[in-house]
Amino acid sequence: WGGGRRGRAPRDDGAAWVSGTSNLADLLDFIIQKATRLVGAERGFVVLVGPTGTDGVAASGRPGLREVSADESAFSTSLVARVIRDVEPVLTTNIQEDGRYELSQSIITQQIRSVLAVPLSARGETIGAIYVDTRLSERLFTDADLRLLQAMATQAAMAIRNARLYQEAQASNCLLYTSPSPRDS
Repeated sequence: WGGGRRGRAPRDDGAAWVSGTSNLADLLDFIIQKATRLVGAERGFVVLVGPTGTDGVAASGRPGLREVSADESAFSTSLVARVIRDVEPVLTTNIQEDGRYELSQSIITQQIRSVLAVPLSARGETIGAIYVDTRLSERLFTDADLRLLQAMATQAAMAIRNARLYQEAQASNCLLYTSPSPRDS
């Protein structure tokens, strides 16, 4: 997902980096940076689902910044929950007036305008969602932005799944090598 210019399809160089990294934190930061740049968003969040349900925000960012400040960290959790539950993307060009979603006071205060959220699904399992937004009325998201983010989310979900599997395998290997063998007892 190189380039980072709005309206351009994801390129292979970013996809290769994503599929080749096993560090989940770095991968999530990379994904949110590319997502915000790809669609021209002001900020974005990756929300992951764990074995017990939604784990919460795994990464947040603004183009060029690794994290969103605490006072800017509110987003429509009901919208994201719906995207994860229904495995359906959401595009709204005016969340302030769109009655489909609950708004937090922070979203109203921050004057969030346009929102895109897409599910992260890998091998038939929904593992989370990517959420991006903007306050700019002259930069409303389009169906083309939605398609780009969905294409990126497909690759990102597989990469996240693979990074999680790698971490699980590393943890298991660590246990094997640190546990006393039956002969040592």
